[in-house]
Amino acid sequence: MISREKNQGIIIVGAGIPGLTLAIHLANAGTPVTVIERSGEKDILSDPTPTRTAALMGRSIQFLRETGIWDSIETKCHPMRALSITDWSRTPHQTQHFEAKEIGHATFGLNCPIGPVRHALIKQAKKTKNLTCLFGVQLDTLTQQPGFVSLSLTGKKKPLKAALVIGADGRNSAIRELAYIPFKRKDYVESAVTCIFEHGLPHHDISYENHWPGGPATTVPLPGQTSSLVWVMPTQDVEDVIHFKKHEMEAVINHKIGNRLGEITLMTGLESFPLCTMRVERLTTHRVALMAEAAHGFSPIGAQGLNLSLRDALVLRNTI
Repeated sequence: MISREKNQGIIIVGAGIPGLTLAIHLANAGTPVTVIERSGEKDILSDPTPTRTAALMGRSIQFLRETGIWDSIETKCHPMRALSITDWSRTPHQTQHFEAKEIGHATFGLNCPIGPVRHALIKQAKKTKNLTCLFGVQLDTLTQQPGFVSLSLTGKKKPLKAALVIGADGRNSAIRELAYIPFKRKDYVESAVTCIFEHGLPHHDISYENHWPGGPATTVPLPGQTSSLVWVMPTQDVEDVIHFKKHEMEAVINHKIGNRLGEITLMTGLESFPLCTMRVERLTTHRVALMAEAAHGFSPIGAQGLNLSLRDALVLRNTI
């Protein structure tokens, strides 16, 4: 049980989408919450990396809706009504097509841009009662006492105390390290390259998953005639690909997605992210819990990451 002594609320470390979503839900339920984030607020809001999106499924979407941000981000998201999977390693190539209506749903989910969702959550958090956000803060020590946890912060004389500390601070989690929670990580020799592009033909709300010997290239629909791309390739090839000239890159991407969307034009630069899997040996220790990518990491294929992270937030909300 969470202690209800005075000032013994909850500290959430990490102002990513999962941590902020949980913080807003807990604060709306009457629990005092403090969110601590190592990055500065201005740095987050001016993030120049707009290429990442996430395919969110039913429960994740509903949980986000309940924070009150949906009106501000709905027009930036787009439904996925069908999935088309092609194996290009076979001759002739083979394609399987799946419609959401086949399983009684209008969509498989919504493709949502990460940046605008996080920005909307920060704005909502700052006006939520019982919720305090501290940006640009570094952790020094974590002390676990029988009735509370104490966190000391760099440059702050007075430590923060809470009945529970939740680590939602990503794969390089400071809370996980300070709480001495072991984890296992496996790095792959692959990276994911992402971007957003315009195309000459409509996507018809279809996500195209193209499998090649070197790795899959998946397009996910966005509003209008735009889509996001997640292209997995050997890490050793990333540097060469990112330095292609724009028209060369557009031609290569068009080939990798089977020329299905007509002429394409890059709207963003390309970003790359090394792929790994990571899992902690335990999710909790005394008055400390881990969630989201502080607890587990996955490949982006299959839209597992953010959906499971938001499920963590939902389970923690219900448990608390």
